[in-house]
Amino acid sequence: MKGSRQFTPQPAVDGDPPLVEEKIGALSCERSSTGARYIVANMFNGGNCEECEWQEVYDWDGKLVASNRDRKKPDPLFKELAGDTAERVIGKKDLDGFYAGPPR
Repeated sequence: MKGSRQFTPQPAVDGDPPLVEEKIGALSCERSSTGARYIVANMFNGGNCEECEWQEVYDWDGKLVASNRDRKKPDPLFKELAGDTAERVIGKKDLDGFYAGPPR
């Protein structure tokens, strides 16, 4: 069974449509030292503060297996997958321009 990730919109404010807070900035396929493959999503919510940017790691079937959004709960998988090294990154795609602003 394939995993899924639900992105829930925040309530509408002042006539603007409901918006999803979490956005994907880049996706990469990465291989761990054991050879396991993961999908790493660089996430953001529109700001550029430490709390506004984080990563989520999914297994090859799309199940969320780790997130560093809560910095108080470090996950050893992030230490292993930290940094873009050519031998670890299988492929990467930036999603610049994928998201548009709210309709006017």
